[in-house]
Amino acid sequence: MWLKSSSHYKVPIALIVFSLVAIGFLGFSQAGDIGAETLIKAAGMQALIQWPLGLLAIFIAGKFFAFDFGTFGTVSLKVLSISLFEEAIIMGLGLLAGIPPATWISSAISFVIFLFLIMILFETTGAETWIVAGVTLALSFGITHYTHPDAPRQIKKTGGAHHGTSRQEKARAKAAASKAGTAKAS
Repeated sequence: MWLKSSSHYKVPIALIVFSLVAIGFLGFSQAGDIGAETLIKAAGMQALIQWPLGLLAIFIAGKFFAFDFGTFGTVSLKVLSISLFEEAIIMGLGLLAGIPPATWISSAISFVIFLFLIMILFETTGAETWIVAGVTLALSFGITHYTHPDAPRQIKKTGGAHHGTSRQEKARAKAAASKAGTAKAS
């Protein structure tokens, strides 16, 4: 089977080239040269975020569970190919099928493709694949949650509500304190 090639470079490079051509074609079909350029830049920016995150997830999983995923160069190439291929699929779903990228349908399809590519490119078992996926999702959630521009503002605004104290409880306590203060004054 071509996907299980003995060359660790052949399949990832083919996936990267296919993904970039597909993304460029999608952009060109929607808005000409500017559309192709815009989508390729967007995919590149997304890959710049996902690539180091994927590398970190692979190496964390490899250290904790004694997996050997290969050399840094092959792992980098495989992670980049997975990131770009997923991005091409999500853009294709959005532009050709009209499925927005942030829906559960596109997320589910993207996740299944992610699992499939991890299993094929890294030759992992089912358990190893789920471990890599879990570490990737945990890193992604953690980084997104704590580095999002609104996260500190939301935590401050809610008074750390997600840490055990709800806004309603704080409002009740404040009202009770002010009531007690007005009762003392009279």
